[in-house]
Amino acid sequence: CKRFMKAARCAVCVQHDAFGARHEQGCKSNSSCSASSGKKINKNRFIMTELFENETLVIYTDGGCSGNPGPGGWAYVIIDGDKETAISGGEKATTNNRMELTAAIEALAAVVQNSQYDGRAVHIFCDSQYVKNGITSWIRSWKKNGWRTAAKKPVLNRDLWEKLDALSVSLDLSWSWVKGHAGIKYNELCDELCQKEIRRQKD
Repeated sequence: CKRFMKAARCAVCVQHDAFGARHEQGCKSNSSCSASSGKKINKNRFIMTELFENETLVIYTDGGCSGNPGPGGWAYVIIDGDKETAISGGEKATTNNRMELTAAIEALAAVVQNSQYDGRAVHIFCDSQYVKNGITSWIRSWKKNGWRTAAKKPVLNRDLWEKLDALSVSLDLSWSWVKGHAGIKYNELCDELCQKEIRRQKD
């Protein structure tokens, strides 16, 4: 996998950048911050502000593949205050949905395995309705019905759903869906890392 860490300019700007927005008149919370004017801050800023004030770990995830099935990549970014950790990986033959699920699984596994995150609330932003709705709603019916859908067919990717479910119940976890390819900083970063992994898997 590929990983890197870096310090953000300041916590307030991390909140804004997470949704591709900036202070309209620069950052007033940190005299060393050089945030310039840009996009108007949208309502999602307040979600991020509340999360950071509550010291919630913020995670962005993404996954995809070239062809479906085909070579694929997954990536996530963990934002802990002013620190960012981004990790990515891939597989030679997979599907888009499996990569989306894998991104979330790998991110939550990293949280569980890091003692510094013990007891911290976690909020995941992903651009996959499949993952977000599956883990927050559909999975209850799937398990009740013996891992079968409403159409009585076996749930696809059950192996990954079971892993994600096991990780989810061990954490104080919440989810939000974000629109992909909409200029959201960390969603775009995850997508960029996914594309690099896809190219690497093709080689």
